Amino acid sequence: MVASYGDPHYATFMRSSAKPVQVLPTLLAGLDKTYDLGPEEISIMSASHMGEPFHIETLLGIMEKTGLKEEDLLMKPTYPGAPYAREEAIRQGGKRKLYHNCSGKHLNLLLYHREKTGTTEGYYETSSPVFQAISEYLKRLSSTPKIETGVDGCGVPVFYVPIFHQAKLFLQLTNPELVEDALLSQAIEKVFSSVHAYPKHISGTDKICSIINEDPELFAKGGAKGIYCFGMKNPALGFAVKVEDGTADSWPQVVKELLRIYKPSSPTIAKLDHLFPSQITNDNDRVIGEHVTDFTLTFYE
Repeated sequence: MVASYGDPHYATFMRSSAKPVQVLPTLLAGLDKTYDLGPEEISIMSASHMGEPFHIETLLGIMEKTGLKEEDLLMKPTYPGAPYAREEAIRQGGKRKLYHNCSGKHLNLLLYHREKTGTTEGYYETSSPVFQAISEYLKRLSSTPKIETGVDGCGVPVFYVPIFHQAKLFLQLTNPELVEDALLSQAIEKVFSSVHAYPKHISGTDKICSIINEDPELFAKGGAKGIYCFGMKNPALGFAVKVEDGTADSWPQVVKELLRIYKPSSPTIAKLDHLFPSQITNDNDRVIGEHVTDFTLTFYE
């Protein structure tokens, strides 16, 4: 541990920040090669996408290549997260399962589960082959001996991991060369390179995850209820943040502050400043306040 604020051993559900790990069994089984899945498809399998047209096009491509069906997805139909895409969906045809921000992850889970069992039924159970495999990789990469699970908003298992171990996980997801298992290291590198080739696929236009993942020195994924994890190269570090009130509003300000401490030359700071300024303005464009990162890290030797 390099530094901390609050209790670094506090455990919480990783939510969607665990998605980059959940695609690893599929890659290690070689299913990306079997079904000719490219980097844009691997990126969206790791994503919390906003249902923009290019997201849906990529998801449809996965189904065409694999023969998976939208009706096999567990979640209920919904509208896209991006406002312009939601408005268009309302005008054109209404809700569908592919619009759910976890649909890429679910297609990934279905693919592996079908490969191991011959069916898509029960892929969402903790006892399913895909979640048994995911749990093992998550334990290894986060150095967590036992991981408890709950049920995520989209219906599949969600992982309960101490903050410090979430940071260790993202250290290795960002720096695959640190992983001794050569095949696992290669799979992580494929996720890393795929997300960086298609950063908008992991979230959406002008979203914090997409902006950070434009930077080849960084790797990031957020989750619901205030979880944000990212890693960096040079220096090789992993970070995990839990915002206690469960919102995502603070993420850009906290990430900017941590980058200023550990990677002050990063061009991502300026990008985040532009999209997520510290100044608060009202509807009349009048500056009425400022976001302030009021925390002091405790540093360790």
